[in-house]
Order: sequence, then C-alpha cells, then structure tokens
Amino acid sequence: MGIRAFIMPAVMAFAMLLPDQLQAQDRRITGLVTRADNQRPIEGAQVSLLGTARAVAVATGDDGRYSITVPTGDVRLRVRAIGFSPREIQVAAGANSFDVALVQDVFELGGVVVTGQATTIDRRSAT
Repeated sequence: MGIRAFIMPAVMAFAMLLPDQLQAQDRRITGLVTRADNQRPIEGAQVSLLGTARAVAVATGDDGRYSITVPTGDVRLRVRAIGFSPREIQVAAGANSFDVALVQDVFELGGVVVTGQATTIDRRSAT
C-alpha cells in the first residue's frame, strides 16, 4: 500500500497538469479583416485554419476583428466572406497578429443559397 499511496497522487497531479502542457503548444493570432478598396471592416468574415486535422474557424465581429487559436509554428489561414474573393495567407511562427484585406467580387456569391416554401397562398398573391 505504501507505493500505491505515492503513485496515485503523482498520476493525479500529472493528469491535472497535462491540459496546461497541451495548451502551451498553441498560440493566439488576432487581426482585422477589411475591404481592400476602402479599409472598412468586414463583419462576419470566416477565418479558418488549413492543413491540420484540427478544425478551427472563427467569425469576425462587428469591428472586423478576429482571434483564433492555432498550433505553434507556421500556419495557413483561409479568410472568406460573402461577396469577396477568398484569400489564403501564411502566418509565420513568430507572428501573433495579421491583418487581411479582401477584394470585393460580385460574382463570388456561390455560397449564398436562398430557399423558401409557402405554406399557404392567397389567390391575390399567387403570381
């Protein structure tokens, strides 16, 4: 019982410290997504991590700012928004912030799907 009484607390302490060690391998990248033509922020743009098994994506806020947690090292991010051409960017291992300007593309509306279903139709609005 003497060795077991020592091993169990040691295993419990290691298990409690493990999430901190895993989290230490991540870093946070923040930035601003704007329109290329007038530098106004883009609300609701999606910033996602590419090239890893881990699916990470965030959306920009009202002010166009984003904050995403990624692994350490060089990473590739995809930034896209409806009505704009998507961009893939390489963020260096030492960079903690990266601003992106998207170019408007009126033909890039393939992500928009509008559906509707009428449950009742009045005779006067049938057209």
